[in-house]
Amino acid sequence: MKRHRAVVHTIDFRIIPQVDTVLMLEGQRYVVAGSRLHRRADGNRVPLILWQSHCATCGESFECATTLKAQSPNRRCEIHHRPGLAVTARGKTNQAAFRTTKRRGKTTR
Repeated sequence: MKRHRAVVHTIDFRIIPQVDTVLMLEGQRYVVAGSRLHRRADGNRVPLILWQSHCATCGESFECATTLKAQSPNRRCEIHHRPGLAVTARGKTNQAAFRTTKRRGKTTR
């Protein structure tokens, strides 16, 4: 009997998800490859989820890690990694809206 993979759309877990759980994020597919413990600077140990995906630029597979609750994982491999640059038009729209709301909150002298 074939086991069905769980599909999620956000990284918001209470416990580490099962291996082969699929995350769909703006059309990019991530699969849970495993987990590991990470020691933070304050000495606490936190679990990290290891994800496998394909680079949005070149298509090569890569691995990245997130905490149990995160906004979004890396979208590109180490060669094409571009922090802050959206991959899709939807991401660019979200990014622009976020910047606009941040500017409104600032006070000027």
